Amino acid sequence: MGVIRYDITEDAFDLQRTSSFELSILTGVDSSSYLITDENRAVVCTRTLAHSPFEEWWKDEQRIQLHFQKTRLAWTGSTFTLVPARLYNGENRKSLLSALATPPATATILADPIPELDAVVVYAIEQDQLTQWRRVFDGCRIYHAVTPLLHLMRQQTVKAGRPLVFAFLFDKNMTTVALSADRLLFCNSFVCKDTKDYLYYLLLTYEQAGLSPEKIRFAWLEKS
Repeated sequence: MGVIRYDITEDAFDLQRTSSFELSILTGVDSSSYLITDENRAVVCTRTLAHSPFEEWWKDEQRIQLHFQKTRLAWTGSTFTLVPARLYNGENRKSLLSALATPPATATILADPIPELDAVVVYAIEQDQLTQWRRVFDGCRIYHAVTPLLHLMRQQTVKAGRPLVFAFLFDKNMTTVALSADRLLFCNSFVCKDTKDYLYYLLLTYEQAGLSPEKIRFAWLEKS
């Protein structure tokens, strides 16, 4: 059973109304979160758990085994790459990913298009894990975690009207993104063992994107 790190349930959460609610899940190897929103997109329940690697943590979470109007699941796996949309072909997505990473032989290669950035996220998920999620969360949409992050970051960058740098922290991993309007300048994930690693990779992001840390501010996005 997973260990609860964070839990909030509003009085408005009604088990009899979940057919009109939406469920969003963010899951990794040893940590997962879920969020339930009502018809007005107000959060009625959220929980974060730590669990053993690849543990079936959802079995003890009766609330998320109910029927929802919509279910989304985002996977935080580190085996992913971004490909310009003009170069993407569904038939060669495995070779596109293999050029920068080594996906397991038992993995399925999936892809999430991000048309507003003219890019496609290509990533690997173990086939057994994918089959299990689709069985447990019937009808769920599956994404790589970087996909909704890029959508959100792009919206904030356009609103700001200037380049921005983002850092998303998940356990001991950090994903950094640099954007300028609708242009993706940099995106990568790093394993960070201490504070020096976080600072090094953040400054590396500025360098690779051709931006100045003295002129361009950054925003931390941390999973609770």
